[in-house]
Amino acid sequence: LFQLISGDDWDDLMDDCSVLVPECTPSVPEIAFFGDCGSFYAPAYFVSFKVMLTFVFLNLFLAVIVENFSFAYEIVVPLITFEDLEGYKKIWLKHDPNRVGVLPLSKLRLLLDEIGPPLCLDGGLVRRTFYLNVRYEL
Repeated sequence: LFQLISGDDWDDLMDDCSVLVPECTPSVPEIAFFGDCGSFYAPAYFVSFKVMLTFVFLNLFLAVIVENFSFAYEIVVPLITFEDLEGYKKIWLKHDPNRVGVLPLSKLRLLLDEIGPPLCLDGGLVRRTFYLNVRYEL
């Protein structure tokens, strides 16, 4: 069947499967259970199988190409811009003037209060929960 899908001499395979009685050895139960005779319906099976799988694989191939093109030309809007990161860096340096790279937990709340969206959440209970989650994770 893979030979049919790939199109590699599938017509020779079809011809082999459609050999009938004068040119083949029928099955004889005393000698061999299976003969090498084919079927009259082999050409119809092979042609219909080839046509259907050609359409299926063509559609599959085109779907992959279209999906890759749509992914390649998709416009992605970043959530955090370069300016946001620069602002975060300035605020961090303000809270860490010695450039140690570590802040005590007592200064975390001040840092999160000073950072604006999108790096920080706004709102009463949500803000408190966010702060507690960040503090717990640290």
